[in-house]
Amino acid sequence: MNATRASLLPACAPAPKAVRTSVGPGRSPAAHAPAHRTALLAALFLALAAALLVAAAPARADRSGDPVGTITRVQGPVFLEETGGRRLLAAGEPLHEGDALVTGSRARAELTFLDASVVTLSEDTALTVRSFDIPKGQARFEMLRGAFRAVTGSITRPEGADFRVLTPLAAIGIRGTDFWGGFFTPEELGVFLASGKSVAISNTHGTRVITRPGEGVTVTLADPWPTRPVKWREAKVRRAVRLVTFEEDSPK
Repeated sequence: MNATRASLLPACAPAPKAVRTSVGPGRSPAAHAPAHRTALLAALFLALAAALLVAAAPARADRSGDPVGTITRVQGPVFLEETGGRRLLAAGEPLHEGDALVTGSRARAELTFLDASVVTLSEDTALTVRSFDIPKGQARFEMLRGAFRAVTGSITRPEGADFRVLTPLAAIGIRGTDFWGGFFTPEELGVFLASGKSVAISNTHGTRVITRPGEGVTVTLADPWPTRPVKWREAKVRRAVRLVTFEEDSPK
């Protein structure tokens, strides 16, 4: 089965590993913060989201450079944000650095990069391909809303490779991984490791590293400290899976 269409549910979990974190034990400090401090944190993160929205404007109108991948599958309306407006995309079109993609209601988009990395977008997702440099082992994406699944290719194999997805609530760093990331609500970001080495979730409050498939981390606007990695319930995993599954691949 194609890796991009396989279930996110792990077949088995490896032996427990230590989870590195810069956040202290127990509940996060925000859990004990007074209401006015929580409101201040929420305001700060809303400001960050606004800043990312400005930064995610189309980086360039010229797409004449070498492509970094291809849009291999499309379901429903998928658009490219351009200076003059939006352009509807179809399967087979090239992907370039700076492309800002938006999916519509009930839409899906599968992006296949030159190193065989595959990123699948859910409906109502806004994602920008900031950079994708295979020789340097560096990739940068920005996601303002929605959800995605990523199965990384050879770009993450070199020592020191840096494959990262930036969101308004946290940065997600990937190392040789099949994982899911997305917003269950506009104020709740979830990250789930299906298989592979690790996923790091970082913001100014701390870092959590998921090393065991089947576990996930949550970051919320009200409590921005990343939670400890915990095993996600099957219902939550299935909810995440549905968001990035094409209708033709859904169980009948």
